[in-house]
Amino acid sequence: MLQSWHLAVNEEQIITAGSVAAHMIVNSANLWGVRYPFIYHLLEDINYLMDAEQIMLTTNIHKADLLLLTLYCDQTADLDLNQWDPVLETASIRKIPILGACPDIGIMQQGVYRYCAGYFAEKVKQWGERLSMQENLILLYTNVS
Repeated sequence: MLQSWHLAVNEEQIITAGSVAAHMIVNSANLWGVRYPFIYHLLEDINYLMDAEQIMLTTNIHKADLLLLTLYCDQTADLDLNQWDPVLETASIRKIPILGACPDIGIMQQGVYRYCAGYFAEKVKQWGERLSMQENLILLYTNVS
């Protein structure tokens, strides 16, 4: 794919927000003082970031040490964008790190608007401002120069 775009790079030279998030989780002892965090992964699709053996998942946000936010959802007539609010707000109130691994708010995907993790991170940011708790939100952005 990279060659078809005439880019003089290989895959090892590409750093993605997902790879940075995975690295941060593996090094969570240094970053957050939790050697093997229980992670609540709020996602829509396959769990591609969680291949490492030392990563443990939980489906209980009250037991989680970290919320990994990679959620996306396509705009449909019956979409309720507030359905994940209880999980996001609980993580905010508990002040656990919320790692937003995709900064995009939304993209067009095959003619359909897709809300990305950045949209939900913005909701957390707004709650944080209201609750004075936004220091737990970690967003990964890619700077291109």
